[in-house]
Amino acid sequence: MAQFSSLLLNPSIDIRVGILAKDTAKLGAAKANVNIIGQQLVVFHANASPTLYDPSFMKTFRLRRGGVDVVRMYREDSARSDILAVDWSEDIRVTSSVCARKVTGS
Repeated sequence: MAQFSSLLLNPSIDIRVGILAKDTAKLGAAKANVNIIGQQLVVFHANASPTLYDPSFMKTFRLRRGGVDVVRMYREDSARSDILAVDWSEDIRVTSSVCARKVTGS
């Protein structure tokens, strides 16, 4: 990653690598994980502390401050315990498509 970042216009850019694994075994069999490796790279801009005006590629919006809509509590008599349930909502949107590019290797 250090070699790759040295080729960029801004060499101090934050680079992260993501890997996706897939279990190819049939149901009930032992795991057989295989890494899914592609030849695609997504380069995008994101701000660690986004505001309404920053040019981040994607943002997560929430209906309420703090992200929590409702906290409910009820009694589960069969388990003899109190249950706390939390409801929240989020809406993930592409807010600036010009701030991302997909590069496909050969």
